[in-house]
Amino acid sequence: MRLIQIKSAWLLTACLLAAASAPAGAGLWPQASVEDEKAESLCLLWIPREDPFDAAPLAKLLKENSDLRLSVALSAEAAAELSTSTLPPGRLEIAMRLKGDPVLPMISNLRSPEIAYGGTAAATEFSRPQDIMLRLALAQDAYTKLGLNPSGFVPAAGALSRETLRLFHRLQIRWLAIGGASSEPFRSQGLNLIPFQSYPPDESRPAAVQAYVFDEASDLAPPGFMLDFIRDRIKSGREIRWLTLSQRIAGEQFAEQAGEFSLIPWTRDYGTWIGGERKNGAWELLAKAAEDLEEYQNSGRATIKILDQAAQKLYQAESGRYFADAGKPEKQATEKEFRQILADIYGLLQKRIPAGLEDASENGEANAPGPSEGGTPAPFVESGETWLRFNDPAGEAFRPKAAEVSVSTQEISAHAAAAPNLWDIKTFEVSWDTRAIHMAFTMETTSPSAHAPFGFDDLLLDVYIDLNNRADSGIASLLPGRRFLMLSKDAWEYAVTISGWGAEVFRAGFQGEAIPLLALSPKWDMAKNRISVSIPRSLIRGAPRGWGYLAASMALNSTATDLIYFEPLDSETGLPLLDVLSPAGLPNPIKSYQRLPAIRVD
Repeated sequence: MRLIQIKSAWLLTACLLAAASAPAGAGLWPQASVEDEKAESLCLLWIPREDPFDAAPLAKLLKENSDLRLSVALSAEAAAELSTSTLPPGRLEIAMRLKGDPVLPMISNLRSPEIAYGGTAAATEFSRPQDIMLRLALAQDAYTKLGLNPSGFVPAAGALSRETLRLFHRLQIRWLAIGGASSEPFRSQGLNLIPFQSYPPDESRPAAVQAYVFDEASDLAPPGFMLDFIRDRIKSGREIRWLTLSQRIAGEQFAEQAGEFSLIPWTRDYGTWIGGERKNGAWELLAKAAEDLEEYQNSGRATIKILDQAAQKLYQAESGRYFADAGKPEKQATEKEFRQILADIYGLLQKRIPAGLEDASENGEANAPGPSEGGTPAPFVESGETWLRFNDPAGEAFRPKAAEVSVSTQEISAHAAAAPNLWDIKTFEVSWDTRAIHMAFTMETTSPSAHAPFGFDDLLLDVYIDLNNRADSGIASLLPGRRFLMLSKDAWEYAVTISGWGAEVFRAGFQGEAIPLLALSPKWDMAKNRISVSIPRSLIRGAPRGWGYLAASMALNSTATDLIYFEPLDSETGLPLLDVLSPAGLPNPIKSYQRLPAIRVD
């Protein structure tokens, strides 16, 4: 029986054995000991959707049931958010997982006969096994830095192929969760392969299979089913041996599988991710972006920084959900997000966006009305349910006037030298949705560039975010080279710096250092003189409406764009900051070296 599709996603793998009925040496798992002959053996593996992962219900169950043990498949990014201090030690096993759950056989070779759907191989040529190898290596390094050593790997929907198995040889893992028709664990290419079947089981599959998948990520089971499953088992009053998967297979020596064997996802085929105009079209767009990235890599003009940023975008676009959701009317936002990621790649490569991506959203921002027009000046602060806007006050006294912004033109373009209003901030906007926080500057004018990868030059923008309005939290000093301080109560926890050469998010370190977190791809609308970035919600949590912001502009030193925080130029007065947004009537903090205040809605 297949359950109806469900929007939210957790994935539960249940490995079930009635130990008392298993003869010695037989069955999926090792025989129970004498004292446990009457106990039911259960090993559970969770694969939650990670946007975001909420560990609180799991922690509560573990706390309330001292015998409960289970395994959870988490990407390194999600594992970093997991507070192990709230979880009982030794009772939770973390399995390895790639962020975004790419369908590995399809990434390795889309036209492989092993992933044919409807009896026909895919028409699109796409083969990026190198992406899998690099991502696995990076993920293992990230787990190590977290002090974790996952003993197993869980691919999206248990989808593996003989081609992808060889990619795991260098990993220090004991098992792989797979789909397929086999009822027993086995070894292949030196790897322990543990087959699972979706639950409720399909009776046309071998009845001996006693390992079940409760797959909410593939919409095969209702959300929250794992928690209900555990509660029902506990309430039944039956004696249960709760074990992690690694504990349950400890000491087993599985037979090497000879000859052909079936490796299919527990969705039974690959039709979830391919087939139909929209799904096939998504693969064609991805293949084209990958081809253009390779062309740039071999062009002789490639830089490591741009290659790395573009590759990260390609990895993101390889996420399985973009193909699973393609063509679903209720998932149009997901398709739009996918197309925008690919459009970002072309922005990085400075290539024209190909046909099929022209309808990509401009920046994916939550809708906010345009700036006020007409003779009445806009108020300093405007806001809606999911957006904030700070407007440059009319007749503002503290902002340097055009005549005062006299910057040395040695390191800036002729256009910038002739455009004294280049650093004049008209508005700063913040909007948000479930996936990202969007920040945008509208400038008086902007300067095009033939060299900067994101199209504009000479301008450097900073945003500093105060989450809590507390003097004992965050950093008061701005990023290196800015030489200004914020008010102690407005000290920042996160900062974003933006230029035509890239953007970066920083977190305040405990020793007062700025720790880089994530490179971003800024977007520039030349017609509107608008520059924006989008920050994943998983990176900065909380309510943007309640935060304080410092928005500042500087002149970029175009000869030092390799610095991760970029380098501003000084004006003739020796000040790097050329404009900050602040309500009208305040003293000019730039001229007097005063500490800079954050701007807030309330």
